Amino acid sequence: MERKEENKLKPSYRHLLASILLLKEDGYEATMEGLAKVLLGIEDEETVQLTRNLAFASRPSLNKKKIKARIHSLIRHGYVKLVYSDEDDDYYLRLSEKALQENLDYPSEAKNREKTKTKRSIRAIAKE
Repeated sequence: MERKEENKLKPSYRHLLASILLLKEDGYEATMEGLAKVLLGIEDEETVQLTRNLAFASRPSLNKKKIKARIHSLIRHGYVKLVYSDEDDDYYLRLSEKALQENLDYPSEAKNREKTKTKRSIRAIAKE
């Protein structure tokens, strides 16, 4: 997870921390499952209000299992804390002081999330 020569976090882990921070700045906390939904861009009744958040659909190449494994690694290394909620009977992710000391820059511009035009694989032959 950490680079030994520089003792810095890898970019994918920094991205997860920055995503948790972005959600917090928008007034939201997420569970591991919820963060995975946001990063993968899964739209449902919980995530519909987060579609404009920069973290939404920012890691579609990962699967839930990989995202959760990286979050567990961040927890083990003290960057993320699990905070229990009696109301929801679930654990929510919070950044620790160690994580807040990192430079968590996030790209300032949202990626163009419009679907790309699919390339045609069959076309009509022009009659002469």
